[in-house]
Amino acid sequence: MATTGPAERELSRVALRYAVAIRTLVVVVSAMVSLVTTAPRQPVLGPVVILAFVAWSLLYAYGSLKRRWRWVEPADVIVVVGVCLAQVWTAVPEMRADRVSWVLAAVSIIVVAYQFHSSVTAGVVVTVVEVAAYLTGAVLADVQDWTFA
Repeated sequence: MATTGPAERELSRVALRYAVAIRTLVVVVSAMVSLVTTAPRQPVLGPVVILAFVAWSLLYAYGSLKRRWRWVEPADVIVVVGVCLAQVWTAVPEMRADRVSWVLAAVSIIVVAYQFHSSVTAGVVVTVVEVAAYLTGAVLADVQDWTFA
């Protein structure tokens, strides 16, 4: 069994930091822009979901980079699936026309960033689960049928 050298360990560390930073930046910016530029279907629950997800994303970044909490990865999958399914509260009617949402941007970067700090198998499973949750949430929100989502 081959061991990793110092250069490979450092490269992995930098890649993880970069992936977490980009993920956090995309999630926070897209969610906050959505919050201030559009009106979610549910004027109370929509902003609560968005702000809670922003707070979670910041906690996730801290936990991933500083503490390496073991529970943060599985909890993140659950939270992201919940946000995807919460599109019934956060989706906006305009999404029917342009087919773009902050949830799509968030899930897209999350599944890419997750590949940097998980095994191939875990990365594939999380990608399938989160994409399925996004499609389900889009259909439940009735802003798109699943083929357009």
